[in-house]
Amino acid sequence: MTEPRTSMNDDQPEKSEGVTLDMTALQKFANDKAELTIREAQLKRDKAQLRKDESVVLEALSHSGVPKISVNTEDGPRTLYVRREMYASVKPGVEPEAAMAVLDELDLADFHKQRITLPSVSAWLREKHDAHEEIPEPIKAVFNAEPVFRVGVTKS
Repeated sequence: MTEPRTSMNDDQPEKSEGVTLDMTALQKFANDKAELTIREAQLKRDKAQLRKDESVVLEALSHSGVPKISVNTEDGPRTLYVRREMYASVKPGVEPEAAMAVLDELDLADFHKQRITLPSVSAWLREKHDAHEEIPEPIKAVFNAEPVFRVGVTKS
């Protein structure tokens, strides 16, 4: 069995003295993580295939004029039906302020509000941490501003 390769830098949790590594647990974690990655990739491929298949089924149902149909599957009978979904999004090239102005003109101001963009705040906090700069106290008072360490696994 090979010894684990370790590297520590300022962006790592503190090393504890006197701790022994359970290689079996580490190997199991790495194996489980690799298996999960494979399963997630397969799930992604399956979902993409279902999206392609859905367009064929949707076209068949709409051309036949049938709103729903029952079919037998390996898991028992299933009913396929056409379901309408509608999700709004601001069109590419349209500034958010312009979209908000339209809503305001139509007396739909309740549909928008000023928001905090947490991904931007998170990025700013990471930059401060990377630069070893102090996080301002007012920020610490209203945001979680401590790094969280997770275990990543890559092929060696």
